[in-house]
This record gives sequence, structure tokens and C-alpha cells, in this order.
Amino acid sequence: MLTFFIKGGLLMWPILFMAIVIVIIFIKKCIDLSIKRKTREEIEDGIHSILFWGVLSALLGFFSHFLGVYLAMQEIMKANDISPGILAGGYQMSLIPILSGLGVLILSSFAWMILKTVIKYIDFSS
Repeated sequence: MLTFFIKGGLLMWPILFMAIVIVIIFIKKCIDLSIKRKTREEIEDGIHSILFWGVLSALLGFFSHFLGVYLAMQEIMKANDISPGILAGGYQMSLIPILSGLGVLILSSFAWMILKTVIKYIDFSS
């Protein structure tokens, strides 16, 4: 798993940071729900930031992919003869940030959906 992460390139670190931020926000909101001393508005405040960080990580994954392909194409233009196997391997490695960013987006979507559903069914009048 660590080699998968390292092969993804330098922009994998911000994607990991965004995943950690999403988990922290989710845990904080779960704690807020368990305390029940806050109003619905106070708990709902910031839940949409979970989706924001997820979408941002997916966009960063796509940006990293296209940047990597662009830089690789510059090097391929300099070389006269390149093996299709090497080309396929490089393209496969450039997909790692997309997969990671989309994975973080899926995680954030589930976290957001769980929080919205729980908030919908909690009685805040007591």
C-alpha cells in the first residue's frame, strides 16, 4: 500500500491530508451528535465541508494525472523509440492519484450521507 502511495507522486500527500481532514470533521460531528447539547443548525454547520474536501481531492487527483501525462508526453517526444510496455506502465502509474482522489470522494460522500441521515431523525427539541 505504501508503494502504491509513493508511486502516485507528490500530489498524493495533499490527497491524504484531505482524507484526514474529512475523517476529523466526521468524528467531530459524531461527537457533537452524541453530546446533544447543540442545536440542529450548530451540528449541520460544517457538514457540507466534508463534501467540499472530497470533491477537492478528486479534482486534485485528476489534475495530478493530467500533469503527469503532460510531462510524460514531453519526455516521449524527446525519445525516438519508446516501448509500449513502458508507456502503459507510466500511464497506469498516472491513474493512481485519480483512483485515490475518487476513493476519498466516495468516503466523504458516505460520511456526509450518514451525518445528514442521522441528523434528520434526531429530535433536537429536548
